[in-house]
Amino acid sequence: MKISGISILILAIFLVLIIAGFSACNNNLLMDSVEEIDSGGDPPSVEASSPTNDRTPTWSWTVENGVTGVRYQLESEEGQWTEHDDIVTEFEPDVPLSESAHTLYVQTKNTLGNWSDSGSATGFGRPPQPHVAHSDRPVNNQQPDTDMGLDNSGRHHRI
Repeated sequence: MKISGISILILAIFLVLIIAGFSACNNNLLMDSVEEIDSGGDPPSVEASSPTNDRTPTWSWTVENGVTGVRYQLESEEGQWTEHDDIVTEFEPDVPLSESAHTLYVQTKNTLGNWSDSGSATGFGRPPQPHVAHSDRPVNNQQPDTDMGLDNSGRHHRI
């Protein structure tokens, strides 16, 4: 069997295309792996205990396997972070916060020392709400009005 020059050329082109496709595929897999290593992993999932009845809300988060450290910062991603070389999964401020919304940003560190993108959640600081007791007792020895009732918020209203 005799192979013509054109058959050899077609076979050579076919082999080049197969090798180029395989190389491109491996290159994409390699680049995806490098990006994952550089990024430090997925950001942590952060939650805030809102609403809360005090001005020290608690934030908590979950981390991936392989995390070697955590850092967090209240209100901004700029400036100094509070870093931990162990796996801390909760933060509560030491001092009461102002009566407004507050955002906590959390990042995790992988085994190569790279930090993840930030996960965040917003909590609200507010003072304790006073407890108001409601009574059906008459005020100043007066009999209660029989057509008065209490709505869901505890306020009197005419029935």
